[in-house]
Amino acid sequence: MAPYDKKLEALRRYDQGTLGKAIADCLDDKGLKLVPGFESHDLKHVLLDYKMDPIGEIRLQAFMVGNGNISLPSLAILIYGVILLPSQWRILRTDYRKGKSTQSI
Repeated sequence: MAPYDKKLEALRRYDQGTLGKAIADCLDDKGLKLVPGFESHDLKHVLLDYKMDPIGEIRLQAFMVGNGNISLPSLAILIYGVILLPSQWRILRTDYRKGKSTQSI
């Protein structure tokens, strides 16, 4: 078993209501695995309550850009969402403002 498979298996054994269990459940619900280097990204999805789906990813990036965590991938994902999902503009603006008003994470 790969090291990250073992880590995910350990998270699955955490008690219900713990952050570790919530991350494992979220990954399992989507059929995803822990990816080296993306642990903090997955954690943000769970803590900030953004689903691990395309719209949830775009919403998370709107929050992160608003929070000052600007990178080429986050801008590309956000711009993609703004161009292709005009029906989501209001919620993306809300997520951006939420990030802007939150202490830097």
